[in-house]
Amino acid sequence: MARIIKKLGSQTMNITCQERCFKLTTNTYEEVHILTTTCQEGADTRLFVHAQHAAQTHRSLVILAKDTNVLVIGLNLSSLINCNLYIRHGSKSRVRMINIWEMKCVYYYMDFTHRLDVTVLVHLPTKER
Repeated sequence: MARIIKKLGSQTMNITCQERCFKLTTNTYEEVHILTTTCQEGADTRLFVHAQHAAQTHRSLVILAKDTNVLVIGLNLSSLINCNLYIRHGSKSRVRMINIWEMKCVYYYMDFTHRLDVTVLVHLPTKER
C-alpha cells in the first residue's frame, strides 16, 4: 500500500470498501460520504457513479478496465457523465485508450445505417416485367 501511495504524486485515488469510499492522497485519506452507496452492488456500475462525481471537477477521465462489461456500460451511461471519458483496456504490451464518445457515435452510426439499408431494401418497389 505504501508503494501505491508513493506513486500517486499529486493525484488522488478513490478506494471502495463495501458501501464506504475513501479518497487517498500521498499525505492523507478521508471518507467521501457523497459516494457512500448501498444501491450499487456491482463494481462495474459503481465505477460510473465515481466517474460522474469526478466529472464535476475534471474535464477528462480514464477508467482502467480489463472487462468488456465496463465498455458496454460506459456506452450506455456516458451521456450522464459530463467530460471526456476514456477506457484504458489491454495488457502491458497492448494497451488501448478507447474514447467512449467516439465509439458511441460510430456504434449509433453503424446501427442507424444498418437500419436505413434494411428499410430501403424493404420499401423498394419491385420492377414489373
